[in-house]
Amino acid sequence: MRKIQIFLFVFICTFFAFAQETQQTTVIKEMTGNPTIGLAKFMGTAEHRAVFEEAIRLCGWFRMTGAKDALSADIILQAQVKAGQGGVNIQTMVQGNGKTFTTNQTAGDVRLASFQTMDAILKGLFNTRAFCSRKIFFAIANNSGMKEIYSCYFDGSAQERVTFNNAISTEPSFGDSSHLLYTLTKNNSQAVILMDLRMKRQKIISQAPGLNSSASLSHDGTKVALPMSTGNTVDLYLIDIQRNQKIRLTKDKNVESSPVFSPDGRQLCYVSDKNGVPQLHLMDLSNYRTTPLMKGYRESVSPDWSPVSNKICFSAKEDGRYVIKVMDMADPEHKVTIVTPAPGYWEAPSWAPDGRHIICTKSGSNGSRKDLYVVDSWLCVARQVSKGANLSLPAWQP
Repeated sequence: MRKIQIFLFVFICTFFAFAQETQQTTVIKEMTGNPTIGLAKFMGTAEHRAVFEEAIRLCGWFRMTGAKDALSADIILQAQVKAGQGGVNIQTMVQGNGKTFTTNQTAGDVRLASFQTMDAILKGLFNTRAFCSRKIFFAIANNSGMKEIYSCYFDGSAQERVTFNNAISTEPSFGDSSHLLYTLTKNNSQAVILMDLRMKRQKIISQAPGLNSSASLSHDGTKVALPMSTGNTVDLYLIDIQRNQKIRLTKDKNVESSPVFSPDGRQLCYVSDKNGVPQLHLMDLSNYRTTPLMKGYRESVSPDWSPVSNKICFSAKEDGRYVIKVMDMADPEHKVTIVTPAPGYWEAPSWAPDGRHIICTKSGSNGSRKDLYVVDSWLCVARQVSKGANLSLPAWQP
């Protein structure tokens, strides 16, 4: 198979803010490079084939050829779909990228079996983590003003209600695939709740007087970082779940929020208004020293740190609107790239488990009716998932 080649046509936007040092942002104008994939043979019904081919297209890692060019594609695929009492079984043979292997997946319906099959194919070809079969969690408000957390697949299907609190349940986040962290506002008080999705059990992590919100779970599931209000200040705290210990990380007059853990759990990226506007900062958890990640006076909020790519995605204000940017933490200069394809109101980004795709919201010109979009951070293209849903704060299950 040909190596994935990416051609960039870029320009550098340099922003000047008073006497501060400049911040460079690379704006990607055009990229190509997904390998081609051809379905050389398919055994199953026409309906099964349509669902299976749609899963190939939605995963975002391939360009699908027509039937006549299938055997000349970079990746050649053969598939068989069988439906029975045990569900739907999909078996494939995959050739490409110097490999030949088979997959065998069974699920309750052909859509989920197709998503699981694509995860198996991507792992075999590129060693990616499963993401097609992982669900996206988000908050939806009902007519009475309450909010509950729901989930769906990355095509918008299989929407399912997750919380039943008859309150304001929002800000879902994950450290691992089986534990959901969210904020519950009820009876004029806030709490951070940890839900075991497998056992359907919940427990309160923090319910101190005042603010308890925008919490983040470490990737090993042992610690929670969150902002809490003490007196007239809002500071960051670290809660050790196993030891039931709480450590205050900041103590100042600034407002800190939206902490996220680094892949190794040794650092936090968070938002602070120390420079007059909300911006990204970095804290070393070994000594609690902080450094600004952004320069100038432009607003940057809602970070998420990928354990796969070691990149931070976040929403940034540009000319009165919001775009999604990606910062490469492996780059000594922390290069920043705009990955959304057009100006708009792009907010609340969350990494997919593959470290390439991002789930976020995009709203209209007045900032209302937020819908889900999947953004390809490599090719800078976006795909709309929902339409007129008016949801918020999505998180992709690891």
